[in-house]
Amino acid sequence: MAKVIGIRTAKSGTQTIYDPTCGSGSLLLKGHDEAKSATGKDLAIYGQENDLATWALAKMNMFLHDCPSAEVWKGNTLSSPHFTEKGGLKTFDFVVANPPFSSKAWSNGVNTEHDPFGRFAFGVPPTKNGDYAFLLHVLASLKSTGKGAIIMPHAGDERKMLKEYLVLIEQEAAANNKVKEAVKALEAKVATKYGKLNKDEIKILVVDDKWMGTLAAVVQSELDRVSQALTGRIKQLAERYSKPLPELTKEVAAMSARVNQHLKKMGATWN
Repeated sequence: MAKVIGIRTAKSGTQTIYDPTCGSGSLLLKGHDEAKSATGKDLAIYGQENDLATWALAKMNMFLHDCPSAEVWKGNTLSSPHFTEKGGLKTFDFVVANPPFSSKAWSNGVNTEHDPFGRFAFGVPPTKNGDYAFLLHVLASLKSTGKGAIIMPHAGDERKMLKEYLVLIEQEAAANNKVKEAVKALEAKVATKYGKLNKDEIKILVVDDKWMGTLAAVVQSELDRVSQALTGRIKQLAERYSKPLPELTKEVAAMSARVNQHLKKMGATWN
């Protein structure tokens, strides 16, 4: 695995190697020794192991192999990762791992929906199979220029997922760079143009285009409201007085004649 991640090309003793499920520390020691024999660089070692007895064995191995400064901590890497910085995971130059295969209890204590370390942004692994969880943790623990290797039970699927993840990372980085470049270019153009604006152009830009446009929209909205209210009132009056006065006069005369006839039959008179 040390050769797979190209650890023989290490350039500095400040570079780091990390194993999130280090067991007895064999992968860490192999990577460290490979780099030292090829370059003379003494890489900084970091590891975490959940099992108490195995963690103690890893600590002892570090002393026996002349790596007393190695930082190997006990704890659950997925639920309580020890190596963090600035609210996220600490990142390393080289990462190796041989996690437990198909762990069914990997999600215990892990907030997969709101992971504070952003490890599951591209999906949450199956509840009863933690292989992908360890893979995602390794990816999140790598520097942008880092290299890592992990032993998985189904290499084909993991390789495909890793390639897709790397493509997405590259696309995201390229998009972010384009946005930054566009913002810088826009700011530069605005700064250059602003210095050349005269008083009248500033008035047009600030007052006419912005304030006057807003004011015109408010005035038009009020005019539309009043117009609709007047239209409704006129329609109401038109329905109420739809009959002309001569026609109303005829109807009143006819009704008066009918009333007089009824009064005569009753022996009464209408003055």
